[in-house]
Amino acid sequence: MIDESADGLITAMEALLAIRGFAKDWEQIRPADRMALYAELNELATKLSVPMPNGVEAEFPLSQQVTKVDADGREFVLDSPLVVLRYLLTSCVAACSIVLQAGTGLRSHELLSLKALPVKDDGWPSCLSRRVSRDGMIELFYVEAVTSKRGKPRTAEWIVGARPVGSSYLPPTVRAVLAVTRLLAMFRELGEISDLFVVLKTNGGLPAAGTSVTPMTNGYLARFQRAFVLNWVDLSELSSPDHEGYKQGKLRPHQWRPTFATFVFRTNPTMLKAISEHFKHVSDAITSKYYIGNDPTFLAACDDAQTMAAVQVLRSITFKGAPVVGGFSRYVDEMRKELKLHLVDEQAKFDEQGALRYVSEEEIVIWNTSYGRCWSSQLPTKSLCNQRAGASVLASTSPNLAIAHVELCAGCSCLEISTEHAAYWIERRDQNALLVEQAKRANDQTTLAIVQKRQRQAEAMVKHLAS
Repeated sequence: MIDESADGLITAMEALLAIRGFAKDWEQIRPADRMALYAELNELATKLSVPMPNGVEAEFPLSQQVTKVDADGREFVLDSPLVVLRYLLTSCVAACSIVLQAGTGLRSHELLSLKALPVKDDGWPSCLSRRVSRDGMIELFYVEAVTSKRGKPRTAEWIVGARPVGSSYLPPTVRAVLAVTRLLAMFRELGEISDLFVVLKTNGGLPAAGTSVTPMTNGYLARFQRAFVLNWVDLSELSSPDHEGYKQGKLRPHQWRPTFATFVFRTNPTMLKAISEHFKHVSDAITSKYYIGNDPTFLAACDDAQTMAAVQVLRSITFKGAPVVGGFSRYVDEMRKELKLHLVDEQAKFDEQGALRYVSEEEIVIWNTSYGRCWSSQLPTKSLCNQRAGASVLASTSPNLAIAHVELCAGCSCLEISTEHAAYWIERRDQNALLVEQAKRANDQTTLAIVQKRQRQAEAMVKHLAS
């Protein structure tokens, strides 16, 4: 509903403000004439309604008297069309801020550092960008913000969504950024502020002067979000005592960060390292300790996920299970000999505890992707993505995610591909086979050469894994 709400609010604001105007007009109007204008506003308001971002289909008439609950739980009656419009506007902006934080895990100060101006030629705000992945299959969306953790403030990028190339789909987080850009555009211009999020500091209605528009602070953000939950979110069916605080509006913007991390980790526990990178943490230990949750079983799973994944891989290599292909396969036989020496006991059983110690002592961290595992922690001098980035050997013990992509990784000595990755390569082979036929029919020789190479590469991987 965010898009529909933004459209309706903008239409209503333009119509009402065309009558009332801003400071340059308003200050020149006599008080008696202002009353006549307010009468005209009220008459127009009876014809205007706005869809709201809480999933309710019915539109909200501006002429309707509203009982609003503020962030402290106090009730107020709103009976002026401009005051009701202001209430609906701030509610929609608050909803967008929740979508952004819950969908990205951004800290409050990072969210509030997003810039809308200068607006780009395509109408997008300066903080939002999109790039096609190296394999040309996925379009990625990023926001640029300032993070102030660990010393001096610095500009950084966060991925906020993705879609297949050629798709018109926009992730909710991207739609939220675009909605706030449009909703607050006239007020940013009035206050000469470039921030994406601004505050309208008036006693009810919409501001008429630039001095009534200021950058949003953490405190205002928290109050906006609490008020949105109290007024627009039905929590009546939540029966757990743990949820009682939310029903009273006890909500902090920072809570969306562990919510995001927990959701991603529950979806795929192997994403712990990726969450840590997304959060700009030095170590995934910080992520697991402070952002994943407090369920003992869940915490144990989080803490052990990375290590146990490495142990499972070592076990499979030790006992020569499924075939292994990729650049790292040339090192597997030598590694297997060493692992058998250290991790197989006299009864020819795998030493689990010894494997845990081995992973720790050798600092083995394995990055798993849908197309293979990266062993750059063990072969930092062979890491192609880090070589492309000009990174030092010491900085090459993990893949450079800004540069790494499947075609580069496929030729890297750090990549190991096993049968658990076969589905990816089968799908890649079949997709590119279709693209080959399309390119032939279109007589597109450039595209044909690219997709034929990808198809042959994928076919080779599938055959090796099946051998």
